[in-house]
Amino acid sequence: MLHTILASMTGYMRTQAMWPAVIAVAMALAVLVTPAADYAHAQTIGASIITIGTTSLITITNDGGADITEINLWFVDNDNTFKSFKTESGWTGTKVQQDHIIFTSPAAITAGQSVKIGVNTELPVSEINWSASDAGGNLLITSIASQDGPEPVVEETPDDTVIEEINGGGEEEEPPPKPDNITIESDFRVIPDTINIGSTIRVIGEKFGPETSFVLHINDFLIGTFVTDDSGSFVTTSNIPNNVPAERVDFIVRDIDGNEISRSLKINPTVSRPESPIAGHNPDQVAPPITRLSVSGVPEIVNIGDRLQVHGTANPGSTIVTYIKGGNGIMYTSNVITADESGGWSIPESHIVGTDMKIGSYVVGVTDGNEVIEKTWNIVTNNNISIQPSKSEYKRGEVMRFVVGTTDNAPLKVNIENPKNISVYSDIIPTSGTNSTVFEYTVNHRDLDGTYTVIVSQNGIKEYAFVGVNKQPTTKIVFELDKVNYGSSETPTISIAAEPTDIVKLNILDSSDSIIHTESIAMQSDGRRTFTLGLQDYRSGLYTAEVEKGTEKISREFTVGLQSGTNIIEVMAINPPYHPGDQFLISIDTGDVIVPLIVTMTDPDGDVVSVKETFSRLIQKDKDKDRRTALETLLIPSSGKIGVWTVTASSGGNTNSIDVDVVPVGLSIHISEVKNELPLGKYVDITVIGAKQTIWLKVTSTDGEGAIIGSEQKITLTGDGSAVAKWPIPADTIHGTYTMIITDAHNQTVEKDFVIE
Repeated sequence: MLHTILASMTGYMRTQAMWPAVIAVAMALAVLVTPAADYAHAQTIGASIITIGTTSLITITNDGGADITEINLWFVDNDNTFKSFKTESGWTGTKVQQDHIIFTSPAAITAGQSVKIGVNTELPVSEINWSASDAGGNLLITSIASQDGPEPVVEETPDDTVIEEINGGGEEEEPPPKPDNITIESDFRVIPDTINIGSTIRVIGEKFGPETSFVLHINDFLIGTFVTDDSGSFVTTSNIPNNVPAERVDFIVRDIDGNEISRSLKINPTVSRPESPIAGHNPDQVAPPITRLSVSGVPEIVNIGDRLQVHGTANPGSTIVTYIKGGNGIMYTSNVITADESGGWSIPESHIVGTDMKIGSYVVGVTDGNEVIEKTWNIVTNNNISIQPSKSEYKRGEVMRFVVGTTDNAPLKVNIENPKNISVYSDIIPTSGTNSTVFEYTVNHRDLDGTYTVIVSQNGIKEYAFVGVNKQPTTKIVFELDKVNYGSSETPTISIAAEPTDIVKLNILDSSDSIIHTESIAMQSDGRRTFTLGLQDYRSGLYTAEVEKGTEKISREFTVGLQSGTNIIEVMAINPPYHPGDQFLISIDTGDVIVPLIVTMTDPDGDVVSVKETFSRLIQKDKDKDRRTALETLLIPSSGKIGVWTVTASSGGNTNSIDVDVVPVGLSIHISEVKNELPLGKYVDITVIGAKQTIWLKVTSTDGEGAIIGSEQKITLTGDGSAVAKWPIPADTIHGTYTMIITDAHNQTVEKDFVIE
């Protein structure tokens, strides 16, 4: 009688929403009325569940009960829903409601057999209701499957080791200096013994400086960076680049001070390997059934833009769950897959490298409900330059310290911009052939709170880093054009750096600020995006490229189709002299035409320090006022020499040059050439920098007894310790060389000679 009642209930439940309540009633009846022999079936049928993200794998096992031909699944949490499902061949699933699926099969699960069911759900689940029935519709068991999965088997993952790749790694406090990073006891080895071009290697070392940054080279090729643990040991992985010679080479571990240890090993040519037997790759090949769960096609190092062919083996026809999660435990994707008849399975490429993946460590895993296999892999940047700050946030008075890794020996151009995009530090640094360079900047009391952008460039390649003063940094938009002036047939290349997965808007505006082009641009997983812009429909003139995200907006001006050459080029420096590391302004007057310009700056030795592409502005009405809007910014490197620098502006065959004084930090004086204007007569302009409180000025002759010329003057300073004044030349002053002497209230004194003709 009970079997008849339960059978009729089952038919009713397939079409009604009262399934959970009816099951509870049925279970109560089963406990009260079922004979002991029948109820024993419930004790020999079990279920287990493994949940990964929103994907669950349920295994129903018949350990000796009646044959099972029907399985029902529904939620403990009524707010959840099934999105999709997959099960082994021979079973059919029907979703009768959003939270209820019935699975049936003409071939019953007999004693000793099991069936696996994979489901994707709206919300993650740790428990799920289930029931099993026989061919006659008799309810055998109703129960709850709870999460209690197997421990993962992690393959090819270093024990207790953090693999810190370029641009990967978290924020760490700046460690104190530690001497003897490499000693006579330091040692490392490379695994495996046989190395081929393109292969992945593991480097293991010990007895190095603890918690210290090192770089790994093959001859002059930078292949990785790492940090030792607190015992001075490390384990790191890398790929052998394709441009490394197939010969005996030196593997070098080097610290930031240039100390190194090396091992000589032979690298063999690339070995062609047969493709793994992924299902469907060769329909004529009949592979024998494979029952071992495995994962293949996961290299330990993956560059941005690479695509992985992840595949493996499982029981033929079985249902498995594959997943990808970050090193921080965040689940990126999970998928239910059925192994083919030969036991092969593969993950689609689109499920491997997504635009939401950042630089760092990831895990690819697969489970069949009984076993979990995981493999670790790392996304690294394939840029030729890397920047590693000593920490992410600094206080005033602290030293920002940066280690730059590079594959080139060319000088590095370094620039640090404050939150208002004003340069606070610039330098040109030789690499000295070590491929690892350190530079520093001391945060002073005038520096603003916020995010600072660090820009390092070498041979046209740029890399960025962000650090904070008195707060954690955020990733800012960095936007560059490959040129400023374009011919009508040229194609601009636009480079943008932002947060990975950010979507920014690009606008192109004409000279009247009207938008003539707009598009949305999604960043790649490394936070970069490079694309081109066609100029076929652009008229000659001035344009603005503007990138915006939320309230943040930056812009760059460029020209199209301008003609070089002009009859007038006048260059004027604004408020000289300058100190090493100063950012300064010049104005360039080309009359009533806009022309492309090249601005070159050379140091006192005649060496070219910088070349800047720009264009002129119209100076038509008020020359003094318009010149102040026709400005270009230049930078004296922090390591710049003291003396006279030359700035040259050229367009076509026309040029104009001016000299500017670069003076030491501290009290200094700049004297212009002698001028003769009414009503003053002859005079010189004087600029004083770095003085304290009040200054006194006197001029003496350099011959004879150094008699004072004219009278001593008292000059009041501005708030920044500078002063601008005119010194009138007495009418009876003869031609010759004179010395101007400046003394301030702190007894600082500076002298400079000048000539009166």
